[in-house]
Amino acid sequence: MGELPKNKDMKVLVYCKAGNRGAAASQLIADAGYKRVYNVQGGINSWVNAGCPIVVDPTEWTASYPSSL
Repeated sequence: MGELPKNKDMKVLVYCKAGNRGAAASQLIADAGYKRVYNVQGGINSWVNAGCPIVVDPTEWTASYPSSL
């Protein structure tokens, strides 16, 4: 939790391999007062199986996706 933004209105995206730990972590973050917490259902495995991109360079991600996600 030490890496979360101080602004509790910012979006927080959580994921794990299969979705269970991500869901638990999302609940903990929401319980800490964060209002916009999103868990990737099914985890990164579901993301990859759906054909969604995996980006290693975070600057590429921020350049490719709108902040409205």
